[in-house]
Amino acid sequence: MPELSQRLFFALFPPPTLHDQIAQLAQTLTQGQTGKPLHDLDLHITLVFLGDIPVAKIPCLQQVADNIRATPFAVSLNQFGYWEKPRILWLAPDEPIPALNQLVQQLTDKLTQHCAYQAEKRPYRAHMTLYRHATPCLNYPTIDPLIWQAQEFCLVRSNPQSTKNRYEIIQRWQFQTTP
Repeated sequence: MPELSQRLFFALFPPPTLHDQIAQLAQTLTQGQTGKPLHDLDLHITLVFLGDIPVAKIPCLQQVADNIRATPFAVSLNQFGYWEKPRILWLAPDEPIPALNQLVQQLTDKLTQHCAYQAEKRPYRAHMTLYRHATPCLNYPTIDPLIWQAQEFCLVRSNPQSTKNRYEIIQRWQFQTTP
């Protein structure tokens, strides 16, 4: 009998106050698109994509996350872009966010050490997928930054059969308010 697995990743989710703003921007940007927009509640920034993970390994992932140390930091999204190979239309910071990159590195290192995680070979690029199976836009608008204070990160399960939002938060970890 095959071992049960789940498609998992760690992520940051924007606060509900930004969901509508981001969704409206995506809708305006994607007029005439033939692809698929992400559900408002699915908008997130992936920290570490884990892939199909045996259910028996989830406690290891949770234990690693229990030991992550990070303080809240500002996330600013203000640049649109498109990746041709996966046909993804995205929104991202126009500059690296050091605290975000440190969080990703900390998660990656600890997952590799303790949970036999195989780290991604490509460099990390923070982004929020807005549209899958998209076509590129001719002109991306300049926008005022959408800013939120990241207070937590989450372990998330992908539910591709879901008719509404596709992602389910398994557990949340609050950042420390003092260093």
